[in-house]
Amino acid sequence: MMLISIVVTSLLSADVLLTAEMNTQLYKIRNTKTSPDGTMYAFITRKWSLDTNTAENVFHVREVSTGNELGSFKDDTNGFTDYAWAPDSKAVIFTSPSSKQQEIKLLTIPEFVSTSLLQVQVPISNLKWSQNGQAIAFTAYVYPGMTIEETADYDKLRQNYKSDALAYDRLPVYSWDRYNDGKYSHVFSSRVEIKDVEGKRSYTLAQPIDHMFTVSGHCPFHPQGGSSDFDLSPDGKFVAYIIQYGTSMAHSVRNHVYITPTTVNEEFRGRVDLNDGETGKKYNPKFSPDGRYLAYLSTLSDIDESEEGKIVVIDILTKLKKPVQHQFEYQIGELVWASDKQSIFSTTTIKAVQYVYKFPLDSAEAPSQVFSRGVSSFSFVDDKSAIVTASSFTSPPALFLSTLDSAVYEPRFPDNDATLATLTTPLKAPELITFKGALDEDVDMWYFEPLVTTGAPLVMWIHGGPESCFSDSWSDRWNPQVFAQQGFALALPQFHGSTSYGKKFREAIVKNWATHPVTDVLAARKAILAKYNYLSEKKTAAMGGSFGGYTVNILAGQDTQERNPFVALVCHDGTYDQAMHYMESDQLYFGEREFGARSWDDRTLFDKYSPSHQPGAGKWHVPQLIFQGDKDYRVARGQGIGMFTVLQRVGCPSRLVYFPSENHWVVKPGNSIEWHKQAIEWLKKYTANEEVEKTLAKKRELLA
Repeated sequence: MMLISIVVTSLLSADVLLTAEMNTQLYKIRNTKTSPDGTMYAFITRKWSLDTNTAENVFHVREVSTGNELGSFKDDTNGFTDYAWAPDSKAVIFTSPSSKQQEIKLLTIPEFVSTSLLQVQVPISNLKWSQNGQAIAFTAYVYPGMTIEETADYDKLRQNYKSDALAYDRLPVYSWDRYNDGKYSHVFSSRVEIKDVEGKRSYTLAQPIDHMFTVSGHCPFHPQGGSSDFDLSPDGKFVAYIIQYGTSMAHSVRNHVYITPTTVNEEFRGRVDLNDGETGKKYNPKFSPDGRYLAYLSTLSDIDESEEGKIVVIDILTKLKKPVQHQFEYQIGELVWASDKQSIFSTTTIKAVQYVYKFPLDSAEAPSQVFSRGVSSFSFVDDKSAIVTASSFTSPPALFLSTLDSAVYEPRFPDNDATLATLTTPLKAPELITFKGALDEDVDMWYFEPLVTTGAPLVMWIHGGPESCFSDSWSDRWNPQVFAQQGFALALPQFHGSTSYGKKFREAIVKNWATHPVTDVLAARKAILAKYNYLSEKKTAAMGGSFGGYTVNILAGQDTQERNPFVALVCHDGTYDQAMHYMESDQLYFGEREFGARSWDDRTLFDKYSPSHQPGAGKWHVPQLIFQGDKDYRVARGQGIGMFTVLQRVGCPSRLVYFPSENHWVVKPGNSIEWHKQAIEWLKKYTANEEVEKTLAKKRELLA
């Protein structure tokens, strides 16, 4: 019998609390870019309507000096998600989808009048406009070797074909949330003809050129890639892009940087491979302001996707490379050149806090922090100031004007403040606590105090990755403040394997998936219980997603009270059988690095660190809620359904919440709200006194 249950979570009282519903309706800020003349900045706000379960995208332009709005624009299709400034700051180009075609449109500033420049039949995105105005670049999904028009025609033929079967002669079969249907995201460019007629400027785009043509590879990479995977030179003559293709795509991260002229369309003519024979991953290519140099990030390992990239600068004319040898152990983000070409700026996260750093190209000078903490992105106004996007655990992303080396942020888009001001109790900043974890090393964790401390359950929240961290930033998807306002105390440990704590700490998790991280989680629990006597040792739960969900499944299969002290568990898209997961996942290199082998060659660590092979497997007894997305090809649906199956067969209280339209994440607002409702209701039910005693009695019986 199938039971569909929609749970409605009651509030603690009539107080106004931060809920998942409120979080989905806050303004989300995207694509902030200052105008080339430095007088304006533009951005897109995205706000969800719970009535229609759709988002409204609005494009805004404001003055840098005052923050005053010059105007806003919403396209008829509500598809305004990507844009690029014209070099003269008098217009932007943007993409606009409709039911039949995709367009690149021109929007004049400040009149906000739009006209169509290019109409195609395939999705396009990631617009860029050269500094001299003579070329634009974008990406589009096409069949290798086919033009945009031929791709559209072939899609029509496929729609009329009697079978929808897909055949494969190589991996990967799928990536993240989409099956490989033969189309790939390619980089295109188009020459721009600019005319002034009767005092008005007109623009005409030439036929787009595919710079990858017959390559069966993606740029940008799906799904985490974006506009930073390629760049258009300031003079519009060259495109630099990252691609990976061939038979190693599923089991390697190795890729190369290529440069191609924008003036030819014959296959590979003039294409230059900057990394022929090199190992590792290359990413975030960026031309210098004069186009003479190209900077990018480079790693050494072919299977370590989380390795910290080092900056490399190459002279386009001489082809000489200069690695920038800074002793910097943290992940570097998108690169932004200083106007004098003497340094490069980028975001980074250090000890779970986001910063912007300046990296001098003279390696004798050490990198230095600029702006203040919490910055996730920035767009320079001039050499000394920028519009920054900043957030924290207590503040959703907002726009500010800040100068270099200044801790002062002048608000430029604080429109979410009024909504958060309605909360009965303001959000509390978490406490940063350090405790002794695995290897007798210091480990950090964030501790969120519950809204009401009396009788509050403690929830250990375990992050995914595993090479990731809980950074001091706002989350649109799974926000710890929502749980804290519902009466839960939360501990978020940065276990061994977490990023932002240096290379050695990150790599400690390799071949140690269920040792060091589990030790850290259990040690964090003990440290919190010892510190706060208002918390009950009996009423503790664990929850997590991806690697965090895997860890929850590991804890569920322990055979002692010390190793499994929990009375409620929540697992989102976690693995059950590691050997099978290795063969189901879209990333073969991940398992090979983390466990040191292919599962058919050596199952030792796959079995040792598999939830299905834990010492308490078969004695599952802690009530467990499982979330699974149907389109999750990172942790395929058989893993979540498999864990639910064994829990049901042994009679352990369990529930499976299945999202047919979601991938490894829960993105749609209605589904996000349901996710939070189900998780909160489950944790409340099984940390209540009566259920706690039932679970503890069962624990004593099975683990005696």
